[in-house]
Amino acid sequence: MWRKDLDIDVECLAPTRQSLATNDDTVAQALDDEVRAGLRRSLAERIRSGAGIDRGEEIFLASRGR
Repeated sequence: MWRKDLDIDVECLAPTRQSLATNDDTVAQALDDEVRAGLRRSLAERIRSGAGIDRGEEIFLASRGR
């Protein structure tokens, strides 16, 4: 695991922190959410461009955070 000190406004974490145990958990969840959102954006772009979609199980599960 990689460690890095970050300056984060704790008030920004407050709304999501209620459902997560620690600030570390909150940041990890946010990063995971962004990765999944990026996968969804990539899929939407492939559909828009006409390139088609990859129906592979790995991509399907990754886009749903599993």
